[in-house]
Amino acid sequence: MDTQYIYLSSIDSTNVFATQWLSKSKPSGLSCIYTYNQTAGRGQFGRKWESESGKNISCSIIIPFKGLSVKEQIMLNMSIALRVRAYIAALSKETCYIKWPNDIYVNDKKIGGLLIQNILALKQISHCIIGVGLNINQTSFSKTIPNPISLKQLSNNTYDLLDLIQGLSKQLNIKTEDVVANYNIIEQYNQHLYKIGEEKKFVFKEQEIRGVIREVDSKGHLILMTDQGKESFAFGDLKMII
Repeated sequence: MDTQYIYLSSIDSTNVFATQWLSKSKPSGLSCIYTYNQTAGRGQFGRKWESESGKNISCSIIIPFKGLSVKEQIMLNMSIALRVRAYIAALSKETCYIKWPNDIYVNDKKIGGLLIQNILALKQISHCIIGVGLNINQTSFSKTIPNPISLKQLSNNTYDLLDLIQGLSKQLNIKTEDVVANYNIIEQYNQHLYKIGEEKKFVFKEQEIRGVIREVDSKGHLILMTDQGKESFAFGDLKMII
């Protein structure tokens, strides 16, 4: 089934629009809502996502599922991050990582982020909304953003945004069988985990801590080796200091 594309000339948030649209529609195939002018995009922890109008990818891709248990949410989220990382790596020809849980890094620079929302029904995932923000043709960023990078800065090329959105949609055409009991996903995720094996500073409960990044486990928790020993942290509890 062909992907349904919905273009918005301007919108505060494609994820908000996607959630509202999904509540009124029942798409049976992949859908992609996109804009070149997102005015109030949000990333993790509600942080504002800066994107210069007409320069970058701001989209929400909606995947319908059948028979995908809520128990597979972590596997699904990891699979999404892996696919976006692979897409950027292929375009940039650079070493790309996943910064736990859903930021995409090229070397030590952030090129994009994901905001994933799973819609649940009767203990199953009926749909997944993937908000994607990727820096493509923007070359000047606010000084308040610590470490941004774009594809154009990496390659000095200008990219067709719609071509990339369509390619990204194909990359994220995930089926139930791609996720269920695919435990290689965890191994692959950790292979591409940003700063794995290195000691980093973090903020935990408003206190600075240090720890060596060991892995992300099957619960989606980040495992650190700290002065207290091996510790597990859920998403939202910990923030890496860049």
